[in-house]
Amino acid sequence: MNGDGKTSINLMNFLKNWLINHINDTDKSYSKDLIAKMQATGGILT
Repeated sequence: MNGDGKTSINLMNFLKNWLINHINDTDKSYSKDLIAKMQATGGILT
């Protein structure tokens, strides 16, 4: 690290973007599948 904080800022921006994309893509896709399964099974997950 060079001491000027750029590395920390870049890392925080990377992590923020990764988390936002993960929530918007992966988690939303998973929740759609989970909701469909719950509706098909009357709320019972196996």
